[in-house]
Amino acid sequence: MKNILFISVVTISLCAVSCKKKRTCDCKETVTIVQTYPNSPSQTDSYSSSYSITAEKQTKKFFRMNNGCYSFTEKSSSNNNFYVEDRTTETTCTLK
Repeated sequence: MKNILFISVVTISLCAVSCKKKRTCDCKETVTIVQTYPNSPSQTDSYSSSYSITAEKQTKKFFRMNNGCYSFTEKSSSNNNFYVEDRTTETTCTLK
């Protein structure tokens, strides 16, 4: 009985230690802006950027939550007297 308990504790300890390792979150952000002017064709601008976050000895869940390593899309629209602007920001993140 003691041997089974000892083996179980060792196995759980090794799993817990091996889950904490160097984590990297690679993200690419693409912003698209469409401006529509009255009686004119719309104008589209787009640009991209990328960034990386790295931390040592982190579990996936803890690292993802603390560093915001999530993919998402955000849309907004604004209107003034001269034009309507629609902005879409798409962020794609990969956890390694």
